[in-house]
Amino acid sequence: MFEKKLSSRVLTIGSWITLGHPAIAEIMARVGFDWLVVDLEHSVISIDVAGDLIRIIDPCGVAPFSLRVRLRATL
Repeated sequence: MFEKKLSSRVLTIGSWITLGHPAIAEIMARVGFDWLVVDLEHSVISIDVAGDLIRIIDPCGVAPFSLRVRLRATL
């Protein structure tokens, strides 16, 4: 459904999740957003927690976007 909206150039609405609590992810997934991004760059959400949140978001019919991670260069 999300891909269909994108290909039809229909406006989609989404949000970023910066809190790693499962209840927050479920509430946000059920309020009508088309997509949600679990933000690992600007939050303390770990990879493991992000996976849990995506597993909560996905069955709600919301497109969970890829994670955004900034890798720090080591010198």
